Amino acid sequence: MDIYRSYWRDDPEFDTAHTSMAAPHLPCPDIDRDTLVKLCRYAVESNFGWPRPRPVPVDFDLQKHLSYLPATEQRSAPPAQTEVSLGLQVNGPGGGQWQLLVDNGRVVAAEQGLASGSRATTTCYLNSQTFQRMAAGEGTAQQLIQAGRVLIEGDVLGVHEVERALQDVAAGAAGVALPSRCSPS
Repeated sequence: MDIYRSYWRDDPEFDTAHTSMAAPHLPCPDIDRDTLVKLCRYAVESNFGWPRPRPVPVDFDLQKHLSYLPATEQRSAPPAQTEVSLGLQVNGPGGGQWQLLVDNGRVVAAEQGLASGSRATTTCYLNSQTFQRMAAGEGTAQQLIQAGRVLIEGDVLGVHEVERALQDVAAGAAGVALPSRCSPS
């Protein structure tokens, strides 16, 4: 255990609250000598995770791009009966999960995360390069959906409403300069 002495000096705490909530049916694992040897061997062979991998450079930051939209809870107007939720999951560097509030085809607010549980929605799945291409005007939402670059799940919104909302979000705030550096995919 001498090799772990520097690791333990910080007196780390290991919280299992999230594991217990996500998988309460899993028993606590038995830690025997063979398991400890296996864990130690891996730690030594991987140099205890050092050096850390360099962060992936982000050419396009979706959170920054969507910052012109008010947060759902910070809107001055009360929700309209015509408003529906559109989930947006953008995978890859600079992406994230968003819940967009759409009113008559126009995105009026956004919040991080996807809707959960009984909240009915339509969700769009795409990668960050595809979103960046759309934002840079290198393809419309309609073209990218037809090319299979955007997956739409759910039927709360029709395809044309989704296309309009995606195009709206990709265009961003009026006057915002959008990046055009994107490798074709």
